[in-house]
Formats: sequence, structure tokens, C-alpha cells
Amino acid sequence: MKYSIEQVKDIISKSIQVKSIKFIGCGNDSEAFCVNNDLVIKLPKNSKASDRLKVEMQVLQGLGQNTLLEIPNVFLTVRSLLIMKNSCILFPND
Repeated sequence: MKYSIEQVKDIISKSIQVKSIKFIGCGNDSEAFCVNNDLVIKLPKNSKASDRLKVEMQVLQGLGQNTLLEIPNVFLTVRSLLIMKNSCILFPND
């Protein structure tokens, strides 16, 4: 794991009240954490991964407007993070 639970808490606690954080898993580009049993955040492992997360965010936003499928909704954009609700995803967007 590149990010510790404490690092994740430090990153997001300025934007939302953190009651709980749990590591969910990781892929080639990012690590995922569940926050407050309501949000999922994805943090990139490197700068190229951050760029790919931005693209993923744009695709999800576009899909949400054009489909009846349940797609995570953008909840909040903060400095280098994007918070989404409904399987919420936080995307760093440096």
C-alpha cells in the first residue's frame, strides 16, 4: 500500500468528517479506500495514474448524464481530490 490509513484521513478530513476508513484494494494505477461506509476514494500511485483518473472521472460524469444505469455521482471537488457519491470515488486531479 502506497497510502496509509492515516495519510488518507489527513488528505480528506479537511473536506469531510471522517468516522471510518477501510482499505478496499488496489489496481495498477490506484488504491481504493471506503470512507464512512458511504464513499469510495481512489488515490493514484503516480502522475500518469492521476491523469488516467481524470479521464475516468469525465467518462463517469458523461455516462451519468446519458444512461439509466446507476453511475457514481460527483459529490465534491477539492484541491487535488474529486469526491463522488453512490459508490463514491475520490479522484486526485492534480
